[in-house]
Amino acid sequence: MEPRNIVIKGHLDLSFITEELLEATVFIESNEVAYANGLWQELNIPMPLSYKAGTTTVHQCFDTDCPAWAHKIKDMFPWLQHRLVTVNKLAPGCFIPPHKDMFYRLKDMTAHVDTSNSVPIRINVLLQDKKYGHFLDVDNTALSDYRKGDYVYIHRGVIHSVVNVGFENRYTLQVTGLADPGVL
Repeated sequence: MEPRNIVIKGHLDLSFITEELLEATVFIESNEVAYANGLWQELNIPMPLSYKAGTTTVHQCFDTDCPAWAHKIKDMFPWLQHRLVTVNKLAPGCFIPPHKDMFYRLKDMTAHVDTSNSVPIRINVLLQDKKYGHFLDVDNTALSDYRKGDYVYIHRGVIHSVVNVGFENRYTLQVTGLADPGVL
């Protein structure tokens, strides 16, 4: 697959999102992601055993469990078909190791849909200005500076990782769906 360097693809006005709103979000699931969707096996790397318990946990809420404000952001991408929204919280000292998104929920949702003329994509919306110790790396390119409302594309099969070695929770929102290749 051809590498795609990370660049900010656009910016949304998220002035309605406050830290209090983010902190009040109810996260239904806490998922352990050290397995990295099988990337370790694919790259023939032994599963790292040195991850401390809890450091690879991401707190999430998915689609119908997301608050109304998350759906408002999801609707800012009307060109994306079969949209799903996820809100993620990464606590200080936690990280999501290098992995490839598999878009399992989108696959389930579109199992009986002709997707041959569309591209599955995840739009990662940054819900906060860059804070100390908050990092995003996509396709081995780090996003070192960003503002609340910036967003990036994460294509299926592209390795990426997220780290929070800062002092505050790190919040992001993902909109996953199918795009017309001409839009991207």
